[in-house]
Amino acid sequence: MPEQHNDIEFICFTTPDYSRVVKVQMSQLHTIVMGYPSIGDPVRMAPSVTVKRAVELYNLHAKRKVKSFTDAKEAQQKLWSVLYKKAVKPEEQDLRRLYKTVKHIPKPNTYCKVISPRDPYDTTQKLTRTDKMPMAAKNIERMKQYENIETIQDVLDKGVLSINDIKYDIKLGYVIKS
Repeated sequence: MPEQHNDIEFICFTTPDYSRVVKVQMSQLHTIVMGYPSIGDPVRMAPSVTVKRAVELYNLHAKRKVKSFTDAKEAQQKLWSVLYKKAVKPEEQDLRRLYKTVKHIPKPNTYCKVISPRDPYDTTQKLTRTDKMPMAAKNIERMKQYENIETIQDVLDKGVLSINDIKYDIKLGYVIKS
């Protein structure tokens, strides 16, 4: 029967000075305060700490000091053998604060008519027709809606053009806001 991934042991540091070492299973790894090195079981995991960092950590925790390791795998094995004896079960100070999620989130009211912040047009703004004439017959016909009007609301009250049509005509320069 194949072994499951959550029975792999990890040794984690939970303080910035690397003095506190805790031992957890892979399935509990998400509950530990992270941001510091963690070392997986060297038999089943690849090295996660550089040789230079491993030498620093080894010299901090071992009685006998070393100058270097030949490779990262050897460093991981030696570090594991020293730290495994010192590692303790995690306590409250080692655990990440877990926040509970709210189960009932009220839905927003989609029935209210809210003016979009992207709509910069105030319907009380005055419109002035320019000398520029469109080429398309459909647009020439549309320009007749701007005769004898003063504001954007006057054009909208005629019921032929929408605010998007007016924006289009302003963008193309047929009408200007004043």
